Amino acid sequence: MEALGLIVILVPVGLLLWFLFRSSEDFKDPSDMSDQEILSAIAGQADWLEKQLFHVAKFGGAEPHPELAERRRQYIFRLSKTLISRHPQPINLFYNATKRASQLEADGVPHEVAVVQGVKQRLFEDNSINYIARWHSSSASTGSAGDA
Repeated sequence: MEALGLIVILVPVGLLLWFLFRSSEDFKDPSDMSDQEILSAIAGQADWLEKQLFHVAKFGGAEPHPELAERRRQYIFRLSKTLISRHPQPINLFYNATKRASQLEADGVPHEVAVVQGVKQRLFEDNSINYIARWHSSSASTGSAGDA
């Protein structure tokens, strides 16, 4: 009887722990995604960052989930880097982001910030989709060309 009680307790606890640790897995690998899926994923991450920013503005205090926000910013960089690396030639609108990132790097902006800012400016802001939240990782310095 004691063994049955122990199983009844351990199984739900084990499932709960499995779900908690499974949710902390890395985000989807962008190399398997289409360009449209990458843009959608960037927008989804950016929307989440915006909600966090508005939460701080509304309720004050610190960012509620800084570790997760940092992981999402790093994922935006991975997504942006994948998108830019696919379009080195001037054949479509994605090239504009690649070109802008190259210009920013030439101006001395760190690589991560340049890549993210190139995508943010050319694929979102130029199309009137404005996000005010910072997209690049806090470990990347902002350089002289401003915030991404």
